[in-house]
Amino acid sequence: MNKVQFVLFAAGISLALAFTFGCSSSDEGGISSSGAGSSLSSSSKDKDNHSSNSVAEISSSDGGSSSADSGLSSSSNNVNTRSSSSVAGISSAGGGSSSGKSSSSSLGQSSSTALKECDVIFNPLRKFCYDGVVYDKCDGMEYNPTSYICQNGLATPAKCGGEGYNPVTQGCCNNSTIFSTATQRCTNNILQDKCGNSWYNQVTQFCADSKVYTKCGGESYDPSTQGCVAGEIVDTKCGNTWYNQETQFCVDNIIYTKCDGMTYSPVTQYCGNGTEVTTYGSVTYQDQTYKTVVIGTQTWMAENLNYNATGSKCYNNNETNCATYGRLYNWATAMALPSSCNSGTCASQIDTKHQGICPSDWHIPSDAEWTILTDFVGGSSTAGRELKATNGWGSGNGQDRYGFSALPGGSGRVGTSVNGDFSSVGNYGTWWSSSESSVGAAYDRSMSYSHERVSGGSSDVSSYGRTLLFSVRCLQD
Repeated sequence: MNKVQFVLFAAGISLALAFTFGCSSSDEGGISSSGAGSSLSSSSKDKDNHSSNSVAEISSSDGGSSSADSGLSSSSNNVNTRSSSSVAGISSAGGGSSSGKSSSSSLGQSSSTALKECDVIFNPLRKFCYDGVVYDKCDGMEYNPTSYICQNGLATPAKCGGEGYNPVTQGCCNNSTIFSTATQRCTNNILQDKCGNSWYNQVTQFCADSKVYTKCGGESYDPSTQGCVAGEIVDTKCGNTWYNQETQFCVDNIIYTKCDGMTYSPVTQYCGNGTEVTTYGSVTYQDQTYKTVVIGTQTWMAENLNYNATGSKCYNNNETNCATYGRLYNWATAMALPSSCNSGTCASQIDTKHQGICPSDWHIPSDAEWTILTDFVGGSSTAGRELKATNGWGSGNGQDRYGFSALPGGSGRVGTSVNGDFSSVGNYGTWWSSSESSVGAAYDRSMSYSHERVSGGSSDVSSYGRTLLFSVRCLQD
């Protein structure tokens, strides 16, 4: 064969090879092997490789066939390289050739422009890149994350209540409601919105000025001009507190409950038996005048006793507290009995209506007489709200519907090593009864700002060398 014949022969072979490669290449121009091998195509010195025969893809997984969507892309001396494919299916993770799952119709993935490069390094055997975001493969296969979700190793169309949604930007709550993950979340099948930096439940709460509020009677309101009182939206304030004008009234920034729909002057009047506006009575004792109220068949002092008996104390030894809450007494002092009665029994010295340190025709109420009072106003739970003074109980103010005006004078202990040991003024009040419960112990009644009840109990009037100090209320004979 001469030189001319050789050249013609070589040219023919080159044309044949080019034709063969062109038929077997992918849309990106790579050489695809259907066996247990890898595909390889190359180009050199191109600036931006997007057309066919411009990207060299090597794709394999466990020795299987190549998928145009996965693998490593490479080119020499190029400026920008993208690995994309017109096939938008699932790439094979096992050996053998690609199955029908790799077709674009099987998962609804869009054209080659849908797949873009990611700016992070990832393992292509376990993850894949879609629209600049890396996702976990679904049982080794890629899928379209904007319309499919991976469930039990299978890419399944994203449906919520029978309607399709985008899992990248949306979620499905309670299998029925599609929501935006940018502003909402689903917790325990309850849809929540974001208010400022807090999540809230739209069913029971609402958002105003980036703060979460509880709905009032199931309704939202304007917190800047309205408040919520007993499940009703109100638009009037007393001082800094919202109140309901239909059932309440305001005097000197203190809220009072109306008396059978009527207002009154709380300085000189009270709600007699909870139904009738009544003028306070009075009794003067040791140069101090005390208000009195009629509740049922009983007439009570409407103030704690402030008689300066020997051994009595002002809370924290501060006279100002005596003016507000009255004085604190040990049981023997309150009963005007010998101090030995604090540790022993003195039942034989206690009268049926025992005067103690109360004024004439008044006495220390017995345990039974305290019960008559609380029963008349509806029981201990109701009494714990109705008998408290409207003001003076911290955050647990009462309604004072009967004018009893119980105030929390706290308690104290005195002994050889202490001169007070006071606690709970403004939060807790305890009053002595005239009834012994056992040797060195007597019945009492207590009220707490945080509980709407009157608690009956028995206290050791003296223990561990210290004697208890409580308040006193006097009851008319």
